[in-house]
Amino acid sequence: MNNNSNNSNNRKLAKLFAPAVLVAALWSATHPAAAQEDLTIAGGLTVVGQAISDDAYATNGSLVDETDPEGTGNGASIIYSIDVTFEKEMESGTFFLYLIGAEGDAVFDGSNADAEGGDFENQLVGVAEAWYEHWMFDEMLKFRIGKIDPTGIYDGNEFANDQTTQFLADVFVNNPGILFTPYTPGMNLSLDIGEFMTMSLGMYEDDAATIAGEFQNVFFIGELAFHYDLFDNPGNFRFTGWNSEVNDRSGFAFNLDQAMFEEMVGMFMRLGFVSNVVEELGPNELPETEVAFSLGGQITLFDDHALGLAYSLQTPSVDGWDSLSWFEAYVSFMVAEETYLSFDIQLISNPDFDAENDSIAVYGFRTQVNF
Repeated sequence: MNNNSNNSNNRKLAKLFAPAVLVAALWSATHPAAAQEDLTIAGGLTVVGQAISDDAYATNGSLVDETDPEGTGNGASIIYSIDVTFEKEMESGTFFLYLIGAEGDAVFDGSNADAEGGDFENQLVGVAEAWYEHWMFDEMLKFRIGKIDPTGIYDGNEFANDQTTQFLADVFVNNPGILFTPYTPGMNLSLDIGEFMTMSLGMYEDDAATIAGEFQNVFFIGELAFHYDLFDNPGNFRFTGWNSEVNDRSGFAFNLDQAMFEEMVGMFMRLGFVSNVVEELGPNELPETEVAFSLGGQITLFDDHALGLAYSLQTPSVDGWDSLSWFEAYVSFMVAEETYLSFDIQLISNPDFDAENDSIAVYGFRTQVNF
């Protein structure tokens, strides 16, 4: 047994869990009664293993030069992440803290949304979200301010929005036609009109490299969400508009999810359009996504076992290039209470919007433990 290796692993785990333990301990020491009554602590541990069918693509970027061995991966990866949330309900609002830690890179860019979207790698825990939400008019109007993940508010979907239990690929977790900036300072206003409609408007820092808490470039986003029942099965339709100062892009998107057959079957559809896209490319540049479409569904079987199938198509911003398509299928088993094992396959055609590139397959498994 290698004691140096064990010590190194222990130090890694200590770095990962120490901030969460410290926050919980401090809160419990200073608010003993409140810590037991109104503080909710939850979390999850996710482990994803993936292998790619062609090592030439095995990188956390686009297709690499096969003559450059240092730029090519070995075709396999294992990534773990941990999420811990602390939620404290006050008389007229909620304090929320979300800590996240992750290690590893996706075997192919976009194939594992759990490994992307934040600067939380190399065994470090970061504060993903820290905000306060104030309720007004019997919780009909809500104002949130702090460090926020806009994808937790906008473009939600009942069947394609959680990479820890549903689809893994980025294109099925959120709409590629919305240039979200994740985990960023901002503010958000939401208005619930009965149980039928929700109106939301947000303003966020659009540049992740900016000074923390300072607004230099703004990402604006607004959404109308309609909630309804169709033959006693719930459904949601969302219309989203946005503008990004950093990218000098704007766009709008549609999002639909619908349960059927006493909620045993769920279908979803997303459609997004991006304006002001680059139509002429320089050397070594790739097209942007101009139109993004995805369609899929989930079947829930006995004992919370589930099967999911989805297809995505992204059209390029430049003529003469090819549409990129993405297919994903997964099967998920509940192997114990709050413990899930999933097997996943993804097929990508025309990587980098180029039909001359071979299609690739990404095979994977995922374990998820909630606590």
